[in-house]
Amino acid sequence: MDWLRLHPYTLIAVAVSILVLAGAYVIQQRLGVEPDPNRTVAWGGFNGLLYPVDTSGRANTAAEQTLPDLYRDVQSGPPFWYSPPAMGDAGTEGDASTFDIEAFIAMLSEDSPNTGGDTGSVGAETFFDAYSFIPRGLIATSAPTQVFTESQQALHTYGNEAGSYIQVFEDRNRDMTRVLKDQFEDPEDALKRNALIGLAGSLAGVGESLENIQEVPTEARSANTKLAGSYRDMGAKLALVPNAGTEEELISAMLTYNAAVEGYVKNYVALVTLFSLAEVTFRDDEPGSVFMFSGGSGGF
Repeated sequence: MDWLRLHPYTLIAVAVSILVLAGAYVIQQRLGVEPDPNRTVAWGGFNGLLYPVDTSGRANTAAEQTLPDLYRDVQSGPPFWYSPPAMGDAGTEGDASTFDIEAFIAMLSEDSPNTGGDTGSVGAETFFDAYSFIPRGLIATSAPTQVFTESQQALHTYGNEAGSYIQVFEDRNRDMTRVLKDQFEDPEDALKRNALIGLAGSLAGVGESLENIQEVPTEARSANTKLAGSYRDMGAKLALVPNAGTEEELISAMLTYNAAVEGYVKNYVALVTLFSLAEVTFRDDEPGSVFMFSGGSGGF
């Protein structure tokens, strides 16, 4: 007892050694097993995440060869296996490459055939069976033509004529914003001054053209007169800007012109609203499209 009191760490070291030896023995017993597909196995042991362990506890006589063989197979084998895709039938590929999309759309656009009669060839029958859930005639390949009443047709004709004058002005004066900006930044330049005066004359010319339209429907006469007056008023007010001698006169001329533009916008929207209420529409390629909010705006 006196010796134990004098050497306490010696007893602890002996106990630890015994535990280490016991643990090593248990590990060796659990690691050395033989995988057998005919018996129930469970995942466990030191390397239980990698190798299955036999619950019967029978020793594996080939364990020393199994692990090295596994390492050699992994090291010598390819990193992955590549399985090339199976070659398709040449006839099937040829049929897919010759698929006629136009004929497909045309068949969907036709009316439904009578179910009681002959529906045509076997290919057509197969086609309709595959797409029987799609209502026939649902797909339209062209936009339907709008049919106007007599009053609507008169408005449509007037809109195209009035829109042609506005469209010509916009096409010829796409740089209108630059003309206004250049003259404001350099009012003494003669070329920039003449360009602004020419723009003012073009605005007034649109108003004169609108006033000279011979056949204006009764419901559009007031709106046409006001829109024509707005163009003439904008032209007259814009021509005063380069004639301003002082800074105060320039500001006053610009404010007067801006007020004329605001009046034009109101009259323009009024005419657009008239076409909308009358359910008169224009195609994108028609001059009257300037009165459609989806087309040209005609704004300044």
